[in-house]
Amino acid sequence: MLIQRKKRVICIGMMLVLTAFVGMTANVSSAGLPPVAEAGGPYVGVECDSMLFDASGSSDPEGDSLTYRWYIDGSWYDSEGPYYDWTWLDDYTGSILLEVSDGYSTATDTANVIVSNVPPVINSTEGPTEVELGTEVPIAVNFYDGLFDPRGFIASLDTYTATFDWNDGTIPTVLFLGVEEFWANASHMFLETGVYFITITIVDDNGGEVSVIWEVVVNEKRVEAGPDGVIDEGSEFIGAGFLADDSGTYIAMVDYRDGTGAQPLPLNSGNTFDLQHLYYDNGVYTVLVTIFNEGEEWGSDSALVTVLNVAPTAVLSNNGPKDEGSIVTVSFSGQYDPGTLDTFVYSFDWNNDGIYEIVDQVGASAQYTWFDNGLYTVKAKIKNEEGGYNEYTTVVTVNNVPPTATLNNNGPINEGSPATITVSNQYDPGTSDTFTYSFDWNNDGIYDIVDQVSASAQYTWFDNGLYTVKAKIKDKDGGYNEYTTNVIVNNVPPTIVSMTGPPTDPVRIGNAIYLLGVFTDPGVLDSHIALIQWGDAQTTTVNLPAGVYQVNRSHTYTNIGVYTITLTITDDDGGFDTKSIQTYVVIYDPNCGFVTGGGWGIIPAGSYPANPSLGGRVNFGFVAKYKKGSLTPEGNTEFQFQVGDMNFHSHIYEWLIIIGPKAAYQGNGTINGQGHYGFRFTVIDGKLSGGGGVDRFRMKIWDKDNNNQIIFDNNMGTPDNHDPLTPLSGGQITIHNK
Repeated sequence: MLIQRKKRVICIGMMLVLTAFVGMTANVSSAGLPPVAEAGGPYVGVECDSMLFDASGSSDPEGDSLTYRWYIDGSWYDSEGPYYDWTWLDDYTGSILLEVSDGYSTATDTANVIVSNVPPVINSTEGPTEVELGTEVPIAVNFYDGLFDPRGFIASLDTYTATFDWNDGTIPTVLFLGVEEFWANASHMFLETGVYFITITIVDDNGGEVSVIWEVVVNEKRVEAGPDGVIDEGSEFIGAGFLADDSGTYIAMVDYRDGTGAQPLPLNSGNTFDLQHLYYDNGVYTVLVTIFNEGEEWGSDSALVTVLNVAPTAVLSNNGPKDEGSIVTVSFSGQYDPGTLDTFVYSFDWNNDGIYEIVDQVGASAQYTWFDNGLYTVKAKIKNEEGGYNEYTTVVTVNNVPPTATLNNNGPINEGSPATITVSNQYDPGTSDTFTYSFDWNNDGIYDIVDQVSASAQYTWFDNGLYTVKAKIKDKDGGYNEYTTNVIVNNVPPTIVSMTGPPTDPVRIGNAIYLLGVFTDPGVLDSHIALIQWGDAQTTTVNLPAGVYQVNRSHTYTNIGVYTITLTITDDDGGFDTKSIQTYVVIYDPNCGFVTGGGWGIIPAGSYPANPSLGGRVNFGFVAKYKKGSLTPEGNTEFQFQVGDMNFHSHIYEWLIIIGPKAAYQGNGTINGQGHYGFRFTVIDGKLSGGGGVDRFRMKIWDKDNNNQIIFDNNMGTPDNHDPLTPLSGGQITIHNK
């Protein structure tokens, strides 16, 4: 608005300047003046009636059109013109504010307002005009406070006090009514006959008041229905009454107000009568006795019968004993309620803690499952539709159920190895149960492990066989089941650990050697048979009792040769182990002669592991013999495999044996002047009997510094005592007998 006003002033200034240039003059005394606000008033009216505010006296010096708005009761309201209609719903004294605007500036004005209270108006009064003594007199007054107009009733915001003055000296009845509560209802019983002028006064919260007088005649009572009564449902109400006239002829009717309807009431002598009625349901019943004379009602009276609710009874039971984990049914039976119209609902408290888990169900039975054995007290309630109830308890016996499981083992296992016996797939309907486990290893009824927490255990059998194991699973309540499982224990053959005794040096013929064989067997109950094969067609058998794991025997060879000793240990179940001694037994005779040879031959591929594809010519020369009185032979051996760049030279001979056309000797040497190599050279003199007519040779060399790895063998893969296979291509091998 300020910006618009500045623009207008600038424009006016420019016009004045231009006017001065052309010699013109203008009256600018009213330029930019604010409007004038005129709120009218003072305004005087009454609540709920329309009040018209008039701002038509407002103006603008420049003739600009105006806009109007009013500040009333704390809020602004816009009006389309200078007039604005407003209605107060309660009395009011104060002011209103008018604001007018020409679009550039505003002006305000206030006006005083006085709104007066309007008292309420009584529309109607309802009630009896004549009653008998002792009869309640109800009075209902309808009033309004506000304004009727074509749009409807406009109510005041007043609150009210309604006072009933009964005109009999008793304390008046006072009612407090809120906004738009336009009915006042009260009742009173007069204790004496007479004419009473009941004054009902309605006063609003501003003091506005209106009154009405209601006349009622209280006559002498003609009929006495007798005293009120209190009985239980299902019981009979008994009362007695009389008429004020004990000689006239009357007809009496009684309505016990329980739905049975009005029925004739016999009158006794002296116009007395007896009331008798059976009530089947609780409640408050007004027994009405009505007397007729010559077809017209002569009088009436009532007695109030309060019928008390009687709680239903029943029997509570269950279908136990039941096993834990099984459904238990708790039931009501024998329900009885003297209120024959009553219906029932049922509640169930499964642990008797006072909190019902099932509340007010229609069914008379319910089911529950306990997952642990014990005695359980269940509380249950039967309740009728009026809230009367009885509670009962029943004790449910829940039996323990022994757990079930599966027993198995990890067999077959070997004797001497632990077998694991496991209880699995445990099941117990008592989900709160915990388990312990017992194990009887030989199924003799005596448990070797008793009530351990773990579901598995281990045991070791030291002999093969089929063993029956019994195991027990037991819950915390002592319930148990027993199971058996058969464990297959396999025989394990003995294992030869070592064979010692025979010397590595050659043994002169006729001297005894000794063998100590040591073995193990996890079947500690086994006995064993030791068979020693000395390699010369001689054997020794030794029976060893259980617990003995070594055999020690001697042997004397009668022939020279290289012998392999083999030991076989067999247990009493047929399991066995066979091993040969790693060193050969060399039996020599210093007087057996000597062997010489030299020449060449073609060895097969595969003889030289460093390069298995190589084969071809080898050259050799040797001499081996015993000197007189010496236990070790002497001589020299040269062996060349030129394709493999291998030149072997012997240094020491260990032994020499000659058997017929076959000779063998063993010792140490070097390859290409280096290393520490063992060798055995075996030859056949083909010219001797049994020699086959062809000289043959075999050279075997091994690396003593590298786990006896084979360096060369032209009979690769055959036993050391095997006859040579490679023929001599040139040269000669000769065995010399002394």
